[in-house]
Amino acid sequence: MADKIEVLKKALLSNLVRYYSWGVKDLHVSDRDITFTVNALKYKGEIKMFAKDNEYIAVLIHNNAIFHSKNASSLINIIDNYIEKSETYQNDVIKWFENDFD
Repeated sequence: MADKIEVLKKALLSNLVRYYSWGVKDLHVSDRDITFTVNALKYKGEIKMFAKDNEYIAVLIHNNAIFHSKNASSLINIIDNYIEKSETYQNDVIKWFENDFD
């Protein structure tokens, strides 16, 4: 199980721009799971990731969304699309910066 958690951790940290755009804080890695809090554009709250059987699973605690993937990197992309990306992502980021610095 620890090997799969290491694969998840590497996938999470493989793109630091994405990692920091999510506003990750309170990252905790154990032999069983990875938990952290995000302050992303579309979701703010805790995420728990773990491996079960031949799947990687992510649970967004504050809205009970659950995502599954056979591949750790794919799971990170699924999470990114759900919590951060949108069809108007570039404009959303600009608006976020404008509001943040007003």
